Amino acid sequence: MTRPASQTDIYRYDIGPTRMSRLTRTPASEYSPTVMPDGAHISVVLVERDGRGRLWSVGIDGQGPALLLPAITPVGDYVWIDDRTVALIRPVECATGPELVWTPDDALLMACAGTLYRWRAPEPGWTAVADLEALGLRDVTRLAISPAGDRLALVGRPR
Repeated sequence: MTRPASQTDIYRYDIGPTRMSRLTRTPASEYSPTVMPDGAHISVVLVERDGRGRLWSVGIDGQGPALLLPAITPVGDYVWIDDRTVALIRPVECATGPELVWTPDDALLMACAGTLYRWRAPEPGWTAVADLEALGLRDVTRLAISPAGDRLALVGRPR
């Protein structure tokens, strides 16, 4: 099967044994993989044939895909609040669209327009915490943070 260069799948990369395994193999693109609160599944935004993102789950082993919220589209991104609550981020304008992630200490990080911002209640607004362009990165499309909050992964283009 020939896959378009723009099509994405989800892979699992284990840092300890440095092992990589493919979790999805679909004709659609998936992004924003997040381990679900049950620890046995990951959730992903899957871009369906109509071009809209929907929230899906798949087993941590890559088996058993299931549409989570059939009536809600489009989904731009999301974050799990607890085992039954997910906050959905609908697509918005911010050059490439803002990318958001919650930290373990209840702060929200956002990448937008070459800058990484932080917000935590009850702060009134966002605080710039890093100039991503000065670090050689632009057009950030994904953020992920480790469970301990000591590692931040960013996907973007070189400046």
